[in-house]
Order: sequence, then C-alpha cells, then structure tokens
Amino acid sequence: MPAPLTLRHAEAVRSDWAEAAPPEDGWTPVALPDNWAHRWPAHDGVVWYRLRWEQPDTASPVGLLLPWINMASAVWVNGIEVHRDAHLVDPLSRAWHSPLYRRLVPPLLQAGENTVLVRVSGMAAYQGGMAPVTVGDPTRVHARYRLEHLVRQDLQLVGVTVASVIALFFGALWALRPREQAYGWFSLMTFFWVLFEYNHVATETWPLPSTDAWQAANTSALLAFAGCFVLFVLRYRQRRLPRTEWALLAVVALGCVDLWTVDRTQMALRRDLWTGVAALVVIGAALLSSATNLLRASHPQPGLVPILLLIMGVTVRDLLVFLQFVEGSIYYSGIASYVLLVGVALLLARRFTHALEHTESFNARLLAQVEGAKAELRESLEREHALKLLHARAHERVNLASDLHDGLGGMLVGSIATLEHAAAPVPQAQMLAMLKGLRDDLRLIIDATGQQTGLQVLGEVIAPLRHRITELFEASGIRCRWHLSGVDDLTLDASLNIGVLRFLQEALTNALKHSGARQVDVYVQRTRTHLRLDVNDDGRGFQEAALGAHAGNGLRNMRTRAERLGAQVQWQSAPGRTTVSLLVDLLSS
Repeated sequence: MPAPLTLRHAEAVRSDWAEAAPPEDGWTPVALPDNWAHRWPAHDGVVWYRLRWEQPDTASPVGLLLPWINMASAVWVNGIEVHRDAHLVDPLSRAWHSPLYRRLVPPLLQAGENTVLVRVSGMAAYQGGMAPVTVGDPTRVHARYRLEHLVRQDLQLVGVTVASVIALFFGALWALRPREQAYGWFSLMTFFWVLFEYNHVATETWPLPSTDAWQAANTSALLAFAGCFVLFVLRYRQRRLPRTEWALLAVVALGCVDLWTVDRTQMALRRDLWTGVAALVVIGAALLSSATNLLRASHPQPGLVPILLLIMGVTVRDLLVFLQFVEGSIYYSGIASYVLLVGVALLLARRFTHALEHTESFNARLLAQVEGAKAELRESLEREHALKLLHARAHERVNLASDLHDGLGGMLVGSIATLEHAAAPVPQAQMLAMLKGLRDDLRLIIDATGQQTGLQVLGEVIAPLRHRITELFEASGIRCRWHLSGVDDLTLDASLNIGVLRFLQEALTNALKHSGARQVDVYVQRTRTHLRLDVNDDGRGFQEAALGAHAGNGLRNMRTRAERLGAQVQWQSAPGRTTVSLLVDLLSS
C-alpha cells in the first residue's frame, strides 16, 4: 500500500459571502499551507481552493484529511459535498483547530483525476486560509487524523480542564486564607488563561455576536492573564512594587478598552499589538524574576526558575508563530499550559505544606510551653491550697472560739447570773435544766464545727434557743417576747441557720449581761427576698465610741458574723431604747 499523498499545490480564487459556486475564471496557483492575507490583504469573505490527485484504483476507499481550515468550510469531492460547517458567514464556525477526516467510498471516486473543492470562509485579519490536504489509505490517513486531533483538540481540552480545576481549588484556598495573596493571583491568572485557551477548543463564537468580538475578548483575556501573572510572581516572591503594579493594571485596562472600541479595519493590527504586549510582559516578568532569583539570595525560589524559563521559551516560540516569523499552525502554550500550571500548583502546595509544618512545629513548642506553665501553675496551686488549708484551720479555730464565746459562754453567763441573783438555793431540777442547756449548746457548737450540710427549717433551729433564752431572762427578772413571722417554713442551709442563730444568741447575751433592761423584744421576719432580725431592749443603752478598748467581743463578733453571712448589721442605742438589726439577702446568701 503506497504512502498517503499530501497535496501541497492548489488553485485559489476569491468571491464574496453569498456565492454558492466558485467563479469560472480568476484562479491562481497557491502553495499550501496558505494565508490569503499575503495575496489579498483586505479580503474578508470566501476563497475557493481546488486540488487534484490521480487515483488509479477506485475499488478501495480513500481517506481524506484536512488538518485545519481557517475559519469555516464546505468540502466537495468530485462535485459531491462531504462536509459543511454550521456557519459559513459571520459569526463563523471556528474550525481552525479542528482537523477534518472523511472516508471516501468508491462511488465518490473516479479513475484518474479526482478533484477536491474547498470553500473557505474567513477574514484577512485572522489569517484566512487552509492547510495541505492528505489522501490515501484510510487506516494510515486516520492515524494521522488521530494524531492531529490529539495535538489540536484533546491536549488543549485537557489543559483547559486541568486549569479550570486548579483555578477553582486555589480560589477556594485563597478564600479560606485571604492573607496568602499568591493563591488568589494564581487562581485569577489561571482563570484568565482558561478563557484564553478556550479559543483552542471552541467551535462557535457563542455567546459573542461576531468573530471580531471573539478576538477582542480572547486578546483581553490574554492581557489580563499577563497582568495577573506578574502580580502572582511578585506575591510568590513576597514582593510589592505599588507603582509598577498600578502602571501594569493601567496598561491592561487600556488594552482592553482599545480592543473593544477599535474600528474593525484596525482589529488585526491592534490584536497583534496587544498580543505582543502581553507576551512581552510575560517574558519580561519571567526573565527578571529568574535573574533576580539566581543573582540574589534574599528570597531564593529554586523551584520557580525552571518553570519561569519554560514559560518564557514557550511564549517566545508561540509569539513568533503568531506573528508568522516562524512557520507553524500549532501553539505549544496550550499543550504545555497544564504541565506548567500543575508545576506551579505543586510549588504552592509545597509552600502550603511547609507553612503547615511550621505551624505544627510552633504548636508543638507552644504545647510544651503550656505543659510547663501548667506544671508550674499546678505547683503554685498546691502551695496555695496548702496555705489556704492553714488559713482555713486558723479560721475554724477563730470560729470555734467565737461559737464558744457566743453560745456556751452566753449560757454560762446566764447560768451564773441566775445563781448569783437567786434569793434561795436553786432547785436541783433547775440546775439540771441549766446543765442540759449547756450540753445542748455544746452539741450545737460540735454540729456547726462538723459542717453539717442540707436544708433545715429556721423555726426549728431557733426553738431551743428561744426556750433557753426565755428561761434565762425570766430567771433574771427580764421579760422576753418573741415575734416570728414567715420562718416556720423557711428552709436554709446549715451554715446560714447557725450564723443567724449565733447572731441572735450574741445580741441577746449582750442584752442580758450589759443592758440592765426589764423587757426585750425579738423580731424574726421573712419577706420575699430578705430575712430581718431585730433585738430591742429598754436598758441603759451605750455609745460605741465611748466604749473604746472596753467594747469587748460582742459587737465585733456580731459585725464579723454579719460579714460572713453577706448581711447588713446596724445598731441604734440611747437610754431606754437599744435596737440591734440584721438584714440577710436570701437570694445572694
């Protein structure tokens, strides 16, 4: 089987958009690949290409391959149409990167000379023309088609897909870590590159209304990519150049405005101009960053240098192809883009990993410091606890002394007073009652020292004291009256009950020992939020300031007990009227 035949010579003739058939005359010999802008610089419309080959055997099918057609086409073989793009007038179908393969069956072929007629719709500004045509054995021609499709379509589509995923991933990462601006600029740079690279896989101009609008959008995306590329490189190297950055953004904005407002007759020139500017910006940034990285050791980024050099090399080559200084129809930037983007993504991932490792190391050090501080705090708390324990024991001893003074001491004073003022020997039963009272008070002190817990009814706690105190006062010729209100169902914890009881005992003992009173009234009243105690007597009264150092423990103990209860204590005294009051906040206590 002979090798496939590549048809590099053809005849060409131009016509307008509306012509359905080629003109009879005006055909010009051309060499393929052809760019008719060199021959007809201002021609926008249709160019017909006619190619011929000799086919000695028509018994076997023939494969037909057109690697690219710029922009849209219709194809006939021996007068029979075998292909037609959807849009042959503006907005044109974009077939410039879509290879075309057809299997020509024997009925389409002729013994001897065969003719391929191609109607190409294009514009001079966008390098209208077509590539050489290959005919021959279908298997071998289709193998070439698969290779062309891989390079022109599949790899480009892979690049667009990979770039889209990378843009989304690093955009999300930047949203989570806004301070890492390199992630944000890399995501934005990749996004604009996706828009630009979509030109290599798109088959229609949708959603844009025309080929000119498509070119303006495509070149604007390239300009935006170049600006974001520079900012990414600066942020990756942890650098800021405010004036340069603002000037760069101004150039990008100016280019975009110019592309969208220029007259279409100038579109080719402006597109070439701003494409060159974008390429030079990328090349310059890559070159300067690589040189700086190699010459300075302040912020070395060794992994970035080969990527920047590769970007620079691919950009230079594709720019020369675009400006037609180098022959070719395939742009390497689209093929290499996903490799480069993955490389940069790996660099950013490595930086992110290093940041995490640094954070984990810092956390480990911080945890060790925290553990050390916790150990020191534990030792300090243990020392403080031991000190508090000593203070608590001393405090308990003081409380015990106060309870002995206020309770047992008061009872002893009362008993002694009874015995001293007795007109006759005290009966044995009365002596036994006084001793039982002393026993009961001692038991109360022991119970308080044991720190009993639980709720107790205040009325039940006061009852024994009320009974004993009343007997003591009556034995001394003093009338004692009790006025209780709302305490029969008032339950308080043991410590509060004991505190209230001791306060009453202290106040009544003072009245018994020092007042010389003939009548004492005790008021215990409960309101919704407070408990109020008042002890009134009609004795001689006292002036606290005049007592001085002889004030004794009585008043001081009452003030101390009030402070323990978080209560308010006050007394008013004048000859014939003394009142000692205690106000306890039941909510806070």
